Amino acid sequence: MTDRLSNELREAERQVDNEFSNNSLLSGPFAQAAWYFVAYFEDHFAREYIHPPNDELRSSCAG
Repeated sequence: MTDRLSNELREAERQVDNEFSNNSLLSGPFAQAAWYFVAYFEDHFAREYIHPPNDELRSSCAG
C-alpha cells in the first residue's frame, strides 16, 4: 500500500504528535487537565461576547 500523504503533511503530523506528547497537562491528573482545557475554551469564546468586535458593538448601539 502506498502512502497518499505528502512528506510535508507527514512532518506536520509528527510535529503535532510531538507537541502533544510534550504537553505538561499529560503529566497531571485527568480532571485537572480537563478543567484547564475547558477553562481555556470557555474564556476564549466568552471573550467574544464580553468584548465583541467593534463592528458588532456599533451595530448594536445604533439600532
